[in-house]
Amino acid sequence: MSQTTSSNIFVRIWCFFWNVISWIRISVLNIIFLIVLFIVITAVIGAMPKPIDSKGPLLLVPSGQLVDQLSYQAPLNVLSQQDKAPETLLRDLIDTINSAALDDRVTALILKLDDLNGGGISKIQELGQAIDFFKLQNKPVFAYSNNFNQQQYFLASYANDIYMHDMGSVAITGFGLYRNYFKGLIAKLGINVHVFKSGTFKDFVEPYIREDMSEASRSHNTEWITALWQGYSEHIEARRQLEKGSLDKAIKNYGQMLIDNKGDTALLALNFHLVDKIGSKQSLIDDFKARFGTSKDPQKPFNFIDAASYQQELAIAKLQQEKGNIGLIVAAGTISDGEQPEGSIGGDSLSQLIRKARDDKDIKAVVIRVDSGGGSAFASELIRQEIQATRDNGKPVYISMGSVSASGGYWLATGADQIWATPTTITGSIGVFSIVPTFENTLNKVGISSDGLATSELAGIYQLDRPMSATAEQVFQLSVESIYQKFLLLCANARKTNVQEIEKVAEGRVWLGQKAQTLNLVDHLGSLNDVITAIAKDSDITTPSIVLIERDLSPTEAIIKSLMQTTKAYTGSALFKQSTGATVQWLKQLDSELEKNPLAILIQDQLANSQQQKVYAACPDCSVH
Repeated sequence: MSQTTSSNIFVRIWCFFWNVISWIRISVLNIIFLIVLFIVITAVIGAMPKPIDSKGPLLLVPSGQLVDQLSYQAPLNVLSQQDKAPETLLRDLIDTINSAALDDRVTALILKLDDLNGGGISKIQELGQAIDFFKLQNKPVFAYSNNFNQQQYFLASYANDIYMHDMGSVAITGFGLYRNYFKGLIAKLGINVHVFKSGTFKDFVEPYIREDMSEASRSHNTEWITALWQGYSEHIEARRQLEKGSLDKAIKNYGQMLIDNKGDTALLALNFHLVDKIGSKQSLIDDFKARFGTSKDPQKPFNFIDAASYQQELAIAKLQQEKGNIGLIVAAGTISDGEQPEGSIGGDSLSQLIRKARDDKDIKAVVIRVDSGGGSAFASELIRQEIQATRDNGKPVYISMGSVSASGGYWLATGADQIWATPTTITGSIGVFSIVPTFENTLNKVGISSDGLATSELAGIYQLDRPMSATAEQVFQLSVESIYQKFLLLCANARKTNVQEIEKVAEGRVWLGQKAQTLNLVDHLGSLNDVITAIAKDSDITTPSIVLIERDLSPTEAIIKSLMQTTKAYTGSALFKQSTGATVQWLKQLDSELEKNPLAILIQDQLANSQQQKVYAACPDCSVH
C-alpha cells in the first residue's frame, strides 16, 4: 500500500471519529437541555400557586435601579440569578400598585426601600403617581428603610408614614454634578485629542481638553440643577408639611442640628419630621402585627401579601390577554449604530421594532418611551425617519420622555406627533460633536514611528498614528457643523418654528421638562400612563390595550423565554432557590453553549477601529448625585 493511500485512510478514519465525537457532544447537550426543560415543567405542574384568598398589605421590595427596560441577560441567567435583581422594571411596579389599588384583598401598601439604588427623580414621580392613586382608594401607604438616600427618601415621601431604624439616617445633601477631567493625563500619555463641535454649551468634550469646568458649562448646568433641586426640596416640604425653605436651612445648619440631637441622626430626622417613627426592626414588626395581624405562615413576621405571589397572578393574566391596540416601544440607553441588545438603543434594531409596530394591523397607535442621553447622530436619524414613516402610514406616534431624553434622544423625538415629558425630565442638549484622538506622540515615546505615501493629503485622514492635517481638521469641523444645522432644522420643522428660534434654546443647553415646555421643546407634561390615555383619546380607542413591541427572538431564545415567563408566573423563583449548585452550574454551561445571538454582545463604538468620522449627539452626564 502506498504512503498516499495510507494517509487518505488515516484522514477518513480521523474524520469519522471526529464526526462521531461531534454528534455525541451535540446529543449530550440536547439531552441536558431536555432534562432542564423536564425539571422546569415538572416544577410548574407541581407548584401551581394558590390563589391569594386573605386580606392584608402588599409588601413591595424594589431593588437596584428603576429602569424603563431591563438590560439584556441570557434567559437562563435570569432564572438562576440571585434574589436581589440589579434592576427593577418601573412599569411592573406601577402596574402592580395600580392593580392593588382596586383589589379588595389589598388593604395597604408597604414599601421596603433598603435595596433600591435610585433611577432618577422623574421615574420616582411616575411611581409616586401610582402611589397617590392607591391612597385615593382610602388605603394607607408605609415606607421603611434602615437608612434613606436622597432618591429612596423622595419615594418614601409619597407614603402616609415613614419608618426608619433608630440607628439610621436620612442623607439629604443637595444635588451635585462632578466630572473627572483628563487633560493632564492625556498630555502625559502624549495623546493629541482633536475636538470638533457645534454648540457653545456642548460640554461632553470638556474632560478631554480641560482641567476644570468651563464658565459656559458651569452657567447652564447651574440653571437646570438648581431647578431640579428646587423641585425636589419643594416636593419634600409639601409632602412632609415643612416650612418652605426649611430643607435648605437644615442642610446649611446640619452640624448644629446634629449637636442639638446629641449626634443621633435618627433622632434628628424624627424631630425634623422627616420620619414618623424610629425604632428597632422588631418594634416595626410589632407595629405591623398590631395593624395587620399575625400571619398563618411561620416564615412571615406579620400578615402581608408577598409581591412575588401577587405579581404571579398579574403575570398569568397577561399571558391570557388578547392582542393590544397601542404599541409600546422602549428606547433606553446609549444610541449606537447597528443592532444593540436590550438596555441599549441600536439604530437598526430600534428601527426594526418601529417597522414591526407599523406593519401590525391590530396596532392603531404607537408610544415610544425614551430614556436616553443620546449617542450616534446617524443612528438617531435612522430612528427618526422610521417614526416619520409610521406617521406617514397613518399611525400616530407619541414620545414619552423618561428621566433623560437629551441630544440624540431629543433628535429621534422630533419625528413624533407629540412629545411628552415629566416636569423633571432632562432634555434638550441640542448640539453635536466629534472626537478624534491621534497617538503619534504616544508611539514616539516607545520608539514607534509612522511613514508611508499617499496620493492625496486626505488619504491618511483616519490614520490615528499620524498627526492630523489642517485639511482633515477642516473636513471634520465642517461635517459637524453641517449635522448641527440639520439638527436645528429638524427641531424647527417639528416645533413649527424657525431655526433662529431653536438656536436660542440649543447650542447644547440642557433643560428640565417643565422649562422645556415653556420653550416649545415639548408639547405636554405627564407620565407614560398620561401619554397612553392621551393617544387613546386622540385615536378614538375606547378600550386601550397595551402590547410591548420587542425584538424577534431566535428559536432557542423564544422557547426558553416562553418557558421562563410561564415558570415565573406560576412558581416565581422558588424552583431555583431550591436548586443545587450543580444544577445552576449546568444551566450556566448550557446557556454559554446556546447563546450564539450577536445581540447578546454590546458592540462598543471604538473610534480607533472606525473608518469613518463618528458624529455624536450626546449629553455628557445628565444625572446628579
